[in-house]
Amino acid sequence: MNRLLISSCVVLFLCAIHANAQIAKTNIIEHFTNTSCSSCAAANPIVQAALEAHPGTLRISFHPSSPYSNDFFNTQNMVENDARTNFYGVYGATPRLIVNGLPYSTGSISNTLSSLAGGMTNYKIQLTQTDLSNDNVNTEVVIKKIAEDDITDALLFVGAVEDTIYQTTNNGETVHYDVFRKTLTAIGGNTISLPIMVGDSVVFNFEYEPGDNWQRDQLRSIGILQEMNKNVINSARSNSLHDVAASIAEDMDAGLSNLFYPNPFTGDLKIDESVEQFSLYNQFGQLVFFSLNTQQTSDVDLTSLSQGIYIVVGYRNEYMFTQKLIKR
Repeated sequence: MNRLLISSCVVLFLCAIHANAQIAKTNIIEHFTNTSCSSCAAANPIVQAALEAHPGTLRISFHPSSPYSNDFFNTQNMVENDARTNFYGVYGATPRLIVNGLPYSTGSISNTLSSLAGGMTNYKIQLTQTDLSNDNVNTEVVIKKIAEDDITDALLFVGAVEDTIYQTTNNGETVHYDVFRKTLTAIGGNTISLPIMVGDSVVFNFEYEPGDNWQRDQLRSIGILQEMNKNVINSARSNSLHDVAASIAEDMDAGLSNLFYPNPFTGDLKIDESVEQFSLYNQFGQLVFFSLNTQQTSDVDLTSLSQGIYIVVGYRNEYMFTQKLIKR
């Protein structure tokens, strides 16, 4: 075999490996607690310490009405908090921990997270949260197949959470983290079809109205992709609304990418290179346009947009890019 042929085989082999390379899995704790439960007040700091020691791990805290029906957060959304607890069959006592879809004890949580570190997955999940013009919030979920896998159907759960709430409750707790507020899917997850080919993606958008007593800048969305047997495939957390506003403010002052042209534009846009996806935001951080798998030189019709400044946030070859655009 000559040198050129050997080199070609090596390149093809490396490309095949890259095309089917798994990615790191994001672990998630579903934390079932109760604000009138003294055992929770004692155990929850252990969970918090474990999370601080494993900063890549996500958490979403549910508040069932058992063993105490006067739980502060349960009274604001009893049906959904109780339903997620029943989804795992752990209704009746708190605190309870479900990690990646399986039950674990509070006392062993740090060791559990250490043992799960380094896990890999065949699917990437990404959540982007934006303000809408009607004051509602949109959560965009993109699921991409990274490596070969024979799973065809899965459960997708998406819920709105509030990062940090300062509230003194019956058990003496004063700070509450990652508090579940509202489900954006079925409480047990929507049954979805996963992408068929490696590199393919599916996209879902969910709109919700924040409650009057919620802190908008503390809101995030948590996404959990699960097998039908409830084992977690991967999970992700969105940006906060504050993050979007801050990043757009920064991008207003920075000339970053120049993929889209002409700029300024009046109607249609073209693009120099094909991109996996992109979103267009106005100067208030509101999502006004989304496109998936936009091909090079494609015309993007934006004639309906008002004159002003816009920010493109997109992905090309797995890397994020941004660009400021001006419509005249």
